[in-house]
Parts: sequence; C-alpha cells; structure tokens
Amino acid sequence: MEIKSVTRVGEGKTSVIEINGYKIITEPGVAAGGSGQYPPATTLIIAALVNCMFANVKAYVAAQNLPLDDLVMEFNGNLTDDGIYDKMELLITLPGGFPEERKDRLGRVIDKCGVKKIAQNLPEITWSLKE
Repeated sequence: MEIKSVTRVGEGKTSVIEINGYKIITEPGVAAGGSGQYPPATTLIIAALVNCMFANVKAYVAAQNLPLDDLVMEFNGNLTDDGIYDKMELLITLPGGFPEERKDRLGRVIDKCGVKKIAQNLPEITWSLKE
C-alpha cells in the first residue's frame, strides 16, 4: 500500500500535512517559538505509538468479554536534550476480572503495534529536488 502526503507552510510557524484524506497541523514546541496551539510532530509520533499499543490492548481486553471502562494506559518517557527518548514505560490498569493467566500475553499484544514496527524498521529516507 503506497502512502503519499503533501506538506505546506501554514499560518505562523505551523506546517500542514495532508495524508490519506486527513489534514494535520503541527508547529514547533513553545520553547522553539510555537504558539502551543498545535502539537509538535515529535509529540504526534509518541501519541501515534501509544494509541496504537492501547488499541491492541483494548482489543485484547475486549476479547475477554470484559468492560473497557476501567482500562487505562499511561505513558511515561524521558526525552533527552538530544531529542532521544532514553526511557519509555507503559503502566496499564486492567479491568477487574481480567484472567491472571492471560496477563503475560500483554507484552506480545503491545509488540504487535504497527507504529512500533515502523519505528523499529525505518528504511533509509531519500530525498530529491522537484523541478
């Protein structure tokens, strides 16, 4: 499946990307001159990663025929001055009644996240000037 996007300059310091019918607006963080109205692209990467892992956990919990109301997943990470995460941690609160013998599979469920697979297997990114 081929994915194409177009990114343009938005208002102020924003960038607008159109991808698969969606329009996403980002801007630098406040410390870099952004207004704080739109998330930096680096925040969207983490949001996509955490949301993808949560969706997998949610589907796994739903398959146990348990209510999803009490399911919560928290992310804690440490971003270094170099812009690299040197720590990432998920804290999952499962609904009551979740089978004890199925808790150990959560790691495998999380690892099936497509965003995580992309992040771990990025190809070389090439570029060229369009005439």
